[in-house]
Amino acid sequence: MPLIGSAEIATGWQSSWVLLYCIAVGVLSTALPFPLEQVALRRFGPDIFSLLACLMPEISEVVSMISLRHLPNWGEVVGLLCIWANAHFLCLYFGVFAGGIA
Repeated sequence: MPLIGSAEIATGWQSSWVLLYCIAVGVLSTALPFPLEQVALRRFGPDIFSLLACLMPEISEVVSMISLRHLPNWGEVVGLLCIWANAHFLCLYFGVFAGGIA
């Protein structure tokens, strides 16, 4: 008997592969990235880490364009251009990458 949904969902949960994929997605999407972000924060410092964190939407959009063949709509393109302009401004005027990491 499924927890939520109709009887068709119950047949999917009986497969051990579906359960294994769900556990893998849970671990790889939440449990693994958080400690890695903490290590990166300690290693790079807050200024570079904040710049990398602001670039995450652009990185995920590029990955989705390559792996899922997703084409962004105009709203996404404008948002990505705003993020790029902000990162460019930070690099030029505040010298975020002056520490030699770039």
